[in-house]
Amino acid sequence: MKKIRPIGVAMGIAALGILLPTASAQAQAPAQESVGVTANQCATVLADPAHRGYVLAYDGTYCAYSGYLGRASGDDSYWGNDQGGFKGRADDKASSVVNAGVANGWGIVAFYSQSVGDGGELCLGPGDYIDTLATDRAGKLQKFSNGAPADNNITSHYWVRHCSSQNFGY
Repeated sequence: MKKIRPIGVAMGIAALGILLPTASAQAQAPAQESVGVTANQCATVLADPAHRGYVLAYDGTYCAYSGYLGRASGDDSYWGNDQGGFKGRADDKASSVVNAGVANGWGIVAFYSQSVGDGGELCLGPGDYIDTLATDRAGKLQKFSNGAPADNNITSHYWVRHCSSQNFGY
């Protein structure tokens, strides 16, 4: 009988372990992760009074500050030199842009795929942004007026009264 008793106790403890798992074995809710998710900061950038009167560009979608390329209140004929608001090889890197300009007659920003306003044109009205230059809000490829893709393809910009191509990005 003494030999049966320890076996019975061991079986009882094992059964109890199955019915009442320890705290470390209980299921834990997985931690929330934001891997690969970027919050859209474009509206926040647009609303910031410090940016009023500027066009801003970001190397990355959704105006993530980590990809900030620069800003300009005037024209910039070549984003790849050290003049104007976009410096240090900012050309052909923008994936999101914000027009925080004012509707004063020169509030439209015309982006170009080449320097000095050459190549295709893509315009952005005052108080608007393009959070991803890869696709428009309808999911179609965002393009310059000459058909070239807009993402990572801006080389210059000018403030204009009218968008000559009527090719507005959104």
